[in-house]
Parts: sequence; structure tokens; C-alpha cells
Amino acid sequence: MLSKLKFASISLMVVGLLFCVSKATYAGETDWRPTDTGSILVQVIALGYAVEHAEISCGESSDTTGVNGNRSFTVDPGFHTVTATGPHGGASATKVVRIRAGEFVQCTLELGSGGLPAAEGH
Repeated sequence: MLSKLKFASISLMVVGLLFCVSKATYAGETDWRPTDTGSILVQVIALGYAVEHAEISCGESSDTTGVNGNRSFTVDPGFHTVTATGPHGGASATKVVRIRAGEFVQCTLELGSGGLPAAEGH
């Protein structure tokens, strides 16, 4: 009786293993290729708050931040100067970021109180 139970257990394990191996995808079968570029995710904050509509430049590319204060750029490997200016032209911040091929780097730029909109009624 015990040998039948062992045989059934081993049979189920072998069937499960064969099923898993048959469903596996291998790197050679996919269209994945390493990339020659990298990515920079720029986050603009002022006193800890996300800054919407900040102007960002990264090399020759420029854009504005969204509601969450972020914008991403795809760049070639090397050193890149990232600059952010508040939406009202006030404060600005700059960092130099190094990117390697296939790398994803987050760059946070702090604008301080000059990056916040002026308070109403003051």
C-alpha cells in the first residue's frame, strides 16, 4: 500500500514538472534585446510636494511635469545635464546625471519654496 502511494506521489510530481517546463518561455524565443539607450525619470519637488507644470530640460529635449511632478526621458549613455524651472519662472535646480546603456535612473530636483505657487490673498 505504501509503495503505491509513493508511486502516485512521484508520478504527480513528474507530471507537474513536465507541465511547468513545457509552459516556460526562454530568452531565445522572445523578442527581448538589450537596449543601447538609458532612461532618466525626473521628479520635481518643492518642500516635499510634487510640482506640476515645471519646465524640464534634459540635453536637447524638454517637456513639462505632470500632476505627479514626474517626466521621463530616453537618452544615450553618458553624462546629461537635467534642469528644472518652476511653473511660474521662480526657482530652478540642475543636476548632472550619468547613464549607462540599459540603465534607469531617478533624478529628484528640489526647487525649495520658490517652486510653490504664491498663496492666495497675500
